[in-house]
Order: sequence, then C-alpha cells, then structure tokens
Amino acid sequence: MIIKENVKNIYLKWIYIITGTFLMAIAYKSIYDSAGMVTGGISGISIIIRRLSLIAKESWKSGWLPQSGIPIWLTNIMLDIPLFIWAYCKKGIDYIKDTLAADALLTFFMADTRVDVSYLKTAIIGGIMAGVGIGMVLRTEITTGGTDLLAGLIVERSRYLSVVVIMNIIDALIIIAGAFVFGIRVTMYAILAIVITTFIAEFIIRWHMKVKSFGDVSED
Repeated sequence: MIIKENVKNIYLKWIYIITGTFLMAIAYKSIYDSAGMVTGGISGISIIIRRLSLIAKESWKSGWLPQSGIPIWLTNIMLDIPLFIWAYCKKGIDYIKDTLAADALLTFFMADTRVDVSYLKTAIIGGIMAGVGIGMVLRTEITTGGTDLLAGLIVERSRYLSVVVIMNIIDALIIIAGAFVFGIRVTMYAILAIVITTFIAEFIIRWHMKVKSFGDVSED
C-alpha cells in the first residue's frame, strides 16, 4: 500500500511538473515574447536579449545572427548552466536533479509558436498561464531554475534578506532593463501580469497546503 501511494505521488508530481512547465513556456514564449513584455526572471532576460539581437541584426546587417533573433530557449539554458554548476558544487546533485529536469522541460517547451494579442489580453492570459504553471511546479517543492535558484544561492550569503526579497530585487532590475528596451507602456502591462501570476501561483500553493493538511488530519 505504501509503495502504491509513493508511485502515485511520483506520478502526480511529474504530471504537475510537465503540465506546469508547458503552461509556463506558452506564457513566456508564445505570449510575453510576442508582445515584448518583460516580467522578470531568466525568461525576461531571454526576451530582452532576443529583441536586442534583432536590433543588432538590423543595425549591423549581421549575417551570423538568426533571422528571428537569439531564441529565448537558448538564452534560458545558457544562463541556467552556470547556476546549476554553482548549485551542484554547493549543494550536490540531490539538490538540483528535479530542478534540472524541470528546467529541461521548460526549455524544450519554449519551441512553441507565438501568438499576437493585445497587451491587456497578453497580460491577463500570460499572467494566468504563468501563475498556474508556476503554482503547479512549486507545489511539488522544486523550481525550474533561473532567478529563484539564484536567489536561493545568494540568500545563504545574506543575513538580512529573505529568498522572496532577493527574488523581487532581481526581478525588479530585469523589469527596469525591459522598460529601457520596450518602453514604459509595455512595462506597466508587464507589472499587471506579475500581479496576476503571483496571485494565481499563491492561490494554487495555499490551496494545495490546505488540502494536504486536511488529508493529514483525516489520516490521524
């Protein structure tokens, strides 16, 4: 019975991770990237780099840059590699093995096609999808790498800042960079998307915790 329950938990865990990373990829690649909406994180940096590579290609008439710019999946994995190496050296393979798999899934799903929608619809749809995706992944108590992994590594060197505060600082800096590249108007919609994402993700995590605690009480 215990073995069956463990198999079920593992199965559900990976269903959530796969579904969650798929929704996150749709939000980042198909919605945010299409509108140039930077909402922080490694994905935000990837969107900025793709747009800057397009500008560089047009300005310098460079032939070595891809026609559609540097893909966000490529930037995502290139920026995550040193973070995973750092995490592996400090924490070991057990600390990053599930996160590594989730990041690989997210990178793979970022090959999705783009959808052109208005900024408001982009913020709402992207915020909901990213929130559901992030919530489903975080409820398994792992991350997809990126700035949340970076924040977890930095917090060990800080006596006064929490992981959440460090993540907010990192995201704020990335969003400011996005404002310089895409303008204030798009950035305001990006902030709206962040609010929606945070609300949805927290709701899913809190709901999961309540269900879990209720199940523990029922078993007692």
